[in-house]
Amino acid sequence: MNNPPKRNSPLPSSPNEHAAPRPGQWVHRLSALFRHLRKEGGGRYDGLPGRLRLWLDARRLRASPLFDTPWYRDTYPDVAMSGGDPARHYLRHGVADGRDPGPEFGTLAYLERYPDVAAAGQNPLLHYLRRGASEGREAVRRQASRQARRDLLPLPVFTTPDRDGPGRVTLVTDSVSAGSLFGGVGTALILGALLAERRSQGLRVVTRLEAAEVGGVRRLLRMLALPDTLEIEFLHLPPEGPRHLELRPADLLLTTSWWTTHATAASVARERILYLLQEDERMFYPHGDQHLLCAETLARGAGRVVINTELLRRHLVETGLAGMAGQALVFEPAFPEASYRYEPRPAEDRLNFFFYARPGHPRNLYQRGVEALTRALEEGRIDPARWLFHGVGTGTPLALPAGAEVRMIDGLGWDEYAALVRRMDAALSLMYTPHPSYPPLDLAASGAVVVTNRYGVKQSLAAYGGNILCVEPDVDSLARAIGEAAALAEDGAARRRGYATLRVNRDWRMAMEPVLRALDGG
Repeated sequence: MNNPPKRNSPLPSSPNEHAAPRPGQWVHRLSALFRHLRKEGGGRYDGLPGRLRLWLDARRLRASPLFDTPWYRDTYPDVAMSGGDPARHYLRHGVADGRDPGPEFGTLAYLERYPDVAAAGQNPLLHYLRRGASEGREAVRRQASRQARRDLLPLPVFTTPDRDGPGRVTLVTDSVSAGSLFGGVGTALILGALLAERRSQGLRVVTRLEAAEVGGVRRLLRMLALPDTLEIEFLHLPPEGPRHLELRPADLLLTTSWWTTHATAASVARERILYLLQEDERMFYPHGDQHLLCAETLARGAGRVVINTELLRRHLVETGLAGMAGQALVFEPAFPEASYRYEPRPAEDRLNFFFYARPGHPRNLYQRGVEALTRALEEGRIDPARWLFHGVGTGTPLALPAGAEVRMIDGLGWDEYAALVRRMDAALSLMYTPHPSYPPLDLAASGAVVVTNRYGVKQSLAAYGGNILCVEPDVDSLARAIGEAAALAEDGAARRRGYATLRVNRDWRMAMEPVLRALDGG
């Protein structure tokens, strides 16, 4: 690992003073310059003062047209998949990976133009907004040569001559952070751990865009009663870095997105790749090059594909990926009772309503959710005197009519999130894709009555339990369903009868057993 350069490091004073940097050279320089910020992400943005500073810095970015939230999310789909706030991601991680905040500002280009900013280890966009503009500096546009996706570069590998060495399960992903363990990344770690245990092998976690935050992985495995004694190795292999991944003949590579699959298949035989598919990733893009490349990778990028839920598999088959009908393995996720369970409480003055509020994630239909809640309150379908509303997933303030009290909640750890979910009585959680998504199932497994939306093959979630109301996503249908959910939650006996119909996996080993058994025979 390179140490951060000292402030008197020999950096060019202008773009023309030295020869043009080699491809990726400034990425390495930036990573070195900001490694201390990554290490200090803790120091700068942790604790109460740090969280306030992060909130203020993120607000400053969002207020600037140079930070293009939709562009950032679309350009870096791992951000959308992680569920994190784009502005906060850029502050804590993106700048250290050389990512750009929008098409009109280049992170690396600004630092090349103004090496004093780089030498001082400052966030380039924050510097420009706070001082650079008033000093007459330019908001340097991102360079076309750097617009190619780094995460599509081939995974750098070499084969060891030790052909008799024990194989390993190697999970290839963008990043592993505490905030990403709730959804897709957590599921990938679970599958990787169970595969490694089944094969009596070790687990390697390879991250391409950010070094892994390893502390939460062991806690996750322990909490889910999974093999926390497993040998786990964490490797950070930046796409343009000098390190290569050592492979043995018995190694299996588990990829977690179409782009990690594409990068891995460029270096490794497809038959050695197992692709964990948890969403129709074509939906991340408008019709164009990225959409086409994604579709091609879905069709033939890996030897085997593991799909999260039968609903998603059906959708993929019906939308042109007929090969998924035969070759794909399917599992239904698990919601262990240790975290998700119904805990009836003594009668309280007010009941709790959960709203999955993520304005930065279009698939979660934040605006439509606000409209539906507003309509339900205005039409008297839910009584604000009886219900306390919780907007979960963002710190952005939310105002609802009729004097409804709203508490915004963000930045919860897994245990805190599970404890919150167990307190909820009803919920609105939308997902404009064929996958049911985890929050509606988290909530239903914890006894809440949940409203969610239909999409394509996702016309009903009754197969998971009777307390999930799946309706059309128009405002009237959602508002009526919110009223029905509130009435059902207020009727304790009816709510318990609905909970008794719950049919979700409660154990991850049992959930993954069909996949593991099929791979044993494959």
